[in-house]
Amino acid sequence: MSSVERNMARVRSGRVDWFTLVVVSLVAGLIWLFAESASLTRATHQGRVEIVDPAGDHVIRMLDDFDGVVRVTVEGSATATQVAPPDLVSGLLIPGAKPGLWTEGPQTFDLAGALRNDRGLRDRELSVAEVEPATIRIDVQRIIVLEDVPVAPDISSVAFDEPPAVEPAQARVRAPRPVIEWLQNLPGGPHVIARFPERQMDLLTPGAARTATATLLLPDGAPSYRATQLTPTQVQLTFTVRSLVSSTRVASAPVQALLIPRDADRYAVTVGSGLVSDLNVKGPVELIEKITIGDKRLIGVITLSTDELEQGISSKLIDVWLLKSSAGRFENVPASMEITGADAPIALTITPRRTPAETSNGS
Repeated sequence: MSSVERNMARVRSGRVDWFTLVVVSLVAGLIWLFAESASLTRATHQGRVEIVDPAGDHVIRMLDDFDGVVRVTVEGSATATQVAPPDLVSGLLIPGAKPGLWTEGPQTFDLAGALRNDRGLRDRELSVAEVEPATIRIDVQRIIVLEDVPVAPDISSVAFDEPPAVEPAQARVRAPRPVIEWLQNLPGGPHVIARFPERQMDLLTPGAARTATATLLLPDGAPSYRATQLTPTQVQLTFTVRSLVSSTRVASAPVQALLIPRDADRYAVTVGSGLVSDLNVKGPVELIEKITIGDKRLIGVITLSTDELEQGISSKLIDVWLLKSSAGRFENVPASMEITGADAPIALTITPRRTPAETSNGS
């Protein structure tokens, strides 16, 4: 072999050795990367969990102020553990028991065991090493359906000529057992309420028929549980708002004279028959109703000044009206009330009283 051939052989041998080195290095790097990614590591993530009944026949509440936040330490490859499982971050729904196996009432739930059996975590090749808290207290209540529950209109701030008509007049309540039992123990039996929006009260026209949409709600004080459903959610109310103003006839009302204390010692005043008859009273509905049933009584007052007493006037119009309650309390008639029928002056007899000195001299 010539020297040229020997040199070419050495060159070819050097190229093969360099290529082999590169290939071996790449393979070794890939093996290292695979081994690194496949090695088990741990990471702790925080997420939210919720215990659910797969069949939807029960509602589960967390007790002891547990807010559903849990710390889960998972074990797996470095790639799998470095990112929190999406369903743990967004809220992991944990089936609590097989359908039909629930026991109602407070109980202890094995949260760590449930998470270790979670298929979503296993599918990501993650195993659960630690859970904090490992157990929680929960309350399980069966969901019950109550049919044909009467709907009661709830518009207490408005008076109606007749009770509002409700369509539909009955509802279906699907709720946890404590809610259903509370409804069944209500005075008068179970019912739900149809509430008309307060912000629309001022838009109602007295005396005009109106049909409006009202929202169905449980009565105030009902136990607070998720999964309570009312069907339908809204009803139609048809009603006529009573006029805000009413009127009545008062057959008679007493009339009194009002003097300052000093004048009351000097003069005696007789007010005609002491009554005024055939009064027409117009004003707020509630106040007129109280006058009609006798809870409040009208009293006419004639105020007399010292000059009028000295002049011995023989008549005067009623200038003040008062209301006297059945309990004996007095109040002014509101400015919104109109009283007619006492348009004529009331006869008065004013008699000076004799002073003690006059009495002794006369004797």
